[in-house]
Amino acid sequence: MYDNSSILKLELQNIDKFQLSVLQNNLIAGVFKLQSQNDEIFVDTLGYISIGKFLSQHTLNVSVFKSIVENFLSILSDSSMYYLDNKNFLIESDKIFICLDDYELKMIYQPCGIEGYNADCIREFLFDIILPNAKFTKDENWDFVIYAITYINSLDKQNISIDVLDKLFAGDIDLKVYKNEDEDKSMSEEITKTDTPHKKSKKTLDTQKKIRSLYQRFIKKSEKTVVQDTCVNETTLLKNIKNSGTLESVQTEYSDIVLYKNNLIIGRNSELADAVITSMNIGKIHAEIILEGEKVYIRDLNSLNGTYINDARVQVYSLVEIKNGDKLMFADIEYRVNL
Repeated sequence: MYDNSSILKLELQNIDKFQLSVLQNNLIAGVFKLQSQNDEIFVDTLGYISIGKFLSQHTLNVSVFKSIVENFLSILSDSSMYYLDNKNFLIESDKIFICLDDYELKMIYQPCGIEGYNADCIREFLFDIILPNAKFTKDENWDFVIYAITYINSLDKQNISIDVLDKLFAGDIDLKVYKNEDEDKSMSEEITKTDTPHKKSKKTLDTQKKIRSLYQRFIKKSEKTVVQDTCVNETTLLKNIKNSGTLESVQTEYSDIVLYKNNLIIGRNSELADAVITSMNIGKIHAEIILEGEKVYIRDLNSLNGTYINDARVQVYSLVEIKNGDKLMFADIEYRVNL
C-alpha cells in the first residue's frame, strides 16, 4: 500500500531495459528505486521533501551546504559505477529530494539510455537550484563558499568533473587565489547602493547579500535556455529565463525574495506559495509577482492585511507595476525592490 501523496509517476520514452533493471534492483543509496504497477513506472518519495521546499523553509549553515553538495557529487559518482550516465538525472527543484533527519539527498534517474557526461548538471544544481533559493546563516565564515562559487564558475565545461569538485570540497584546491579584492570592493559598493536609506552602512558585507550579488553577476552573464526533454514526455516552452531581480527584506528575520519565475506567489503556506514569509500577518497566498517582458507587476490576492507600494494600499486583484527602489509591504513585512 502506498501513500498517493508521495508517489511520483514517470512518463518515459525509449526505455533502456538494462538501466531499468538496475534501478528496479537499486543498490545506490542516493537514487530512488523505480517501481512499477499496471504498466506505470513511479518512485515513492515518502520520508523526503523536495529540495525546493527545503530551501524555502530552512536556513543553510556552512556544514549543511557542504554536505548537500558533497552528497550530490557522491550520487553522480556512485551511479557511474553502475553505468548510469548523469545526463538522465532530473535536475529540478521539485525532482530532487532531501531527508530532514540527515540531509541526505535522493534523486530520480530516467532509464532512457542517453550516454555521456553532463557537466551542466553540476552548474544547474548550484546556480539554478541552490544559490537563487537558499537562505544563508549570517554568523559564519562563508569565504569558502564564495571562493568555491567563483572557482566553479571559472571552469570550462570540460574541466568540471566530479574528481575536481571532490578535491575542492576536500580542501585540496587553494581557493585563496580566487579571492579578488577588486571584486569584493565592487560588490561592497554595489550592495551599499541598494541598502535602504534608514540602514546604517556595514563594514562587513552581509552574507546573504554578498552571495546573492555574486550569483546575480554570474547569472547575468549567461541566460539559461530551457529545451524539450528527450526522455520525459513533457514539453517545455522554448524561451530564455533569467533572474529578474530581488525583493530585499528590510527586517533581518525574513529572507530576500528572488524573482526567478514569471508568476511567483508570495504567502505563508509553503504548499501553495513559491516564496514563503513565515508571519501570521501574511495570508496563505498573499500576493503575486508577475514578470511581463521588461516590466514587473504585483497583484494582491485578497489578503486580509493588504499589500502596499510606497505606503499606498494596492487594490485587490489589480495589476500594478513596481519599479526599482520601490518600498513594498506585505502586511507589516517590508521589502525594497531591486531590479
